[in-house]
Amino acid sequence: MLSGISDAGDNCIEYYYTDTTLAAFDAYCEKLKNNGYTLKVSNENPGVKAAGFSSSKANVYAYFVPSESSVRIIASAVGSTNFQPYPTAESVPEFKKITDSKITQMALNYDLGNFGNCYIITLADGSFVVMDGGGWNAEYGDDTRLFNLLKHLNKREDGKIVIAAYILSHAHWDHYRNFFNFVKNHSSQLKIEACYTNIASDNAVYNSNNPDLGFPGCFATMSNAVGGIIPVKLHTGMKFYVRNAEFEVMYTQEDIFPDRINYFNETSTVLRMTLEGTTVMWNGDAKNWASKGIVKRYGSYVKSDICTVAHHGYDGMTQAYYTTVAPVLLLWPTSQKNVATLRTGSTYAVDKYLWDTIGKDNIIIAEPTQTITLPYVKGTAPVTEPY
Repeated sequence: MLSGISDAGDNCIEYYYTDTTLAAFDAYCEKLKNNGYTLKVSNENPGVKAAGFSSSKANVYAYFVPSESSVRIIASAVGSTNFQPYPTAESVPEFKKITDSKITQMALNYDLGNFGNCYIITLADGSFVVMDGGGWNAEYGDDTRLFNLLKHLNKREDGKIVIAAYILSHAHWDHYRNFFNFVKNHSSQLKIEACYTNIASDNAVYNSNNPDLGFPGCFATMSNAVGGIIPVKLHTGMKFYVRNAEFEVMYTQEDIFPDRINYFNETSTVLRMTLEGTTVMWNGDAKNWASKGIVKRYGSYVKSDICTVAHHGYDGMTQAYYTTVAPVLLLWPTSQKNVATLRTGSTYAVDKYLWDTIGKDNIIIAEPTQTITLPYVKGTAPVTEPY
């Protein structure tokens, strides 16, 4: 039964069906194939079954959620959105390993008021994934800090900084403005292959708490500066590969409909990464909707080795979510000063739970900048970056 239609952003229309079955979903997919659509991407896990199709006229992505007996179909005109370039491990172009895979949590200029997430994932071929990238204004200087850190981490013989993927959790300024300025100021020394994100429509977030509508314009500027960046619209259930890293999309803002988006942070995309056998949940600033949806849909499937503290430790993911993920290591993207207050639970009770159960020896705070090498072994001390 069609229960609603929504503007999903980026010229995508979302159709929401309820009281449906896996058989009906499979029949719909077969109908697309029989009408000239080619299967481009597919994935199935305990929480969703998903498939994406293209024709000369449109892209159609659909996923069935067993726990909700629902199907969501996201349709867009060809050229307005792209599927991920490498949806399977076999589709990834051959590359040469030159370095160990690593995760670096970058400190921002907290003294001048900068905040946000800034993570760098070093891949086996020496290229990088940048997650978010932090906020910015003219005084922070964090764009230069990011550039220097990437130069320090870079092991490529040609010295070129290759960002194989820029992944944006959501379009709040403190998660992309620093990366935007970094690209503008250092474009001649960068190659950026693709940008992965899911931005809600302006109409969907117009009355939400603290919306930010600036990213599309910033993306166009960044893409022009480096000679083009492939934009990829992420949807729940997608699996894609960047060199030796696997990513699975667990939740996007499209999962909120037919309810309205009350908080802009709820538009955060939640990803699960597997790299060198280590699993990581990347949460951005996600909170209640993602927490409830992920726990209900996936259960123990999302258990992971490492997990970021959502929304820097402010109002974010629930205790039930963290209990389900059950990480052995937490990455906490904020200052030591903030953590000292947050871990008491006076701001958000979950923080005290995390501090007490995971333990301070298994929590890496984003001050100073530190790196862990993968696969991660519990108890291994991170390396402080002297850049």
